[in-house]
Amino acid sequence: MHHLINFLGGYQNNNKYVLLIISIIAIITLCFAPIENWGITILALLVFIALFNLLEFGSILSGALIACVFQWLQSSMDIFRANLTGVSVNTLTGLPYSADACFLSLLGVLIFSVGVRFSYGLRPLSRFYSVTDLVLWLSPRKLAITSLLAFIISLIKPLFMRLLPGLSQFFLVIDVFREASFLLLAFTVFSTKKGYIWLFTLFSISIGSGFVSYFSTFKFSFYWLILALISSRSIFQKDSKVIWLPFLLTVTLTVGLYWTAVKPEYRAFLNQGASHQLVKTSPKESLAFLLDLASQKNPKDLVEASDKLSERVGYTRFFALVIDRELHGLNPKDEIIWWNALKHILLPRILYPDKPALDDSAQTNLYTGLGVAGANQGTSISIGYIAESYIDFGEIGMFIPIFLLGCLYGQVFKLLTSAKFLQPLGFACACVIFVIAGGAVETSAVKHLGGLIVRCISSMLILKFLGRKIMVFLYDSSRQIYHSSYFMED
Repeated sequence: MHHLINFLGGYQNNNKYVLLIISIIAIITLCFAPIENWGITILALLVFIALFNLLEFGSILSGALIACVFQWLQSSMDIFRANLTGVSVNTLTGLPYSADACFLSLLGVLIFSVGVRFSYGLRPLSRFYSVTDLVLWLSPRKLAITSLLAFIISLIKPLFMRLLPGLSQFFLVIDVFREASFLLLAFTVFSTKKGYIWLFTLFSISIGSGFVSYFSTFKFSFYWLILALISSRSIFQKDSKVIWLPFLLTVTLTVGLYWTAVKPEYRAFLNQGASHQLVKTSPKESLAFLLDLASQKNPKDLVEASDKLSERVGYTRFFALVIDRELHGLNPKDEIIWWNALKHILLPRILYPDKPALDDSAQTNLYTGLGVAGANQGTSISIGYIAESYIDFGEIGMFIPIFLLGCLYGQVFKLLTSAKFLQPLGFACACVIFVIAGGAVETSAVKHLGGLIVRCISSMLILKFLGRKIMVFLYDSSRQIYHSSYFMED
């Protein structure tokens, strides 16, 4: 009971800025929102506040908070778009059950976050820097070298996957350590106030490589900078973060708008008219074409891009179609999606090489009646784990697998941040896994479970056998706070 009281009462000081901003947004939003949207608008704001109280801004679970906030954004975007245009959510989308889809999605995100916190523990959360202050022992230069090495290895990952297709999922750990090393670099630079040039160099490489790829992988680098900014206590005072955080968020949004504005033309240039999502141009040609496209965009183009981006972020329309077909008895009832996901995971491809490849688009077409592009076009579009839970268990039972999934994420985070694995390396891996695997409503059940488990197990193996050696290498011998017992072999 003592822990529960502390849990419920320990957030007021830490979240005062968030609550103030939410209060202002709530007043403005409700002034313009049509009366039909008031209920779900209030729910969206309450869920947002609940996320910050459950996972706490600046706590050890800040990485989980970022992932859950993005899920919240996907679940509520159509509500705010409808409020801005002065119409109901159903009118905005032209679908009769869009408001229901938003309502159930928001509750799903809340239940997911409750599962995370319940599994991690109800005791008061430690501050983020209780773990990340250990980066004061690390060398920014060595972290930059490690991050660059991980980046180079990630470039040849497709070769490994072709040579060892049965272990293709295991190679996801390469991406985990690539992102984790950059996250640690950001933490270290912000905490020690050293190595800004290294951070800028690796950030530029990460952004550049993301732009020359078919997908917008550059976004994760912005996530890690934001996470490091809100969690490192040495570079900025608390009040200064109120200025710098909005600035970084603005830059992130601006880059996202430009990417949205140029994406159709740019991708057509990358694949040279091919139907598959392939890059057939050199990095130099790609960047030159991208910069030329970006320079041609004007404010009107960015306004149009903002509408497209917000529509893309919102991810409840498939769910609305699922609800419509479910209520009319059009969805098949012969299979349970979550059970199929478990069976798929329990049959590793290395032992069952003939296991069929995943095709989320086929399932989406089955349960929505649409004809979205699928594996033949080199893409996979899912209805998302919340909609899948609704199909399997209805609008009440759906929250059971969602809660259990949150519990699984909480346990993985707790395990990787425990004393079994060297910190802060294990902590960085936990943040990366949570954001990459658990930061999207659109992720299917099988990819949630498979991606989380594979990334967790492979990361634990690397940390177990190589973690201490990596930390010894990253140690900055010029600093006086070195604790040799932490790095030396047992």
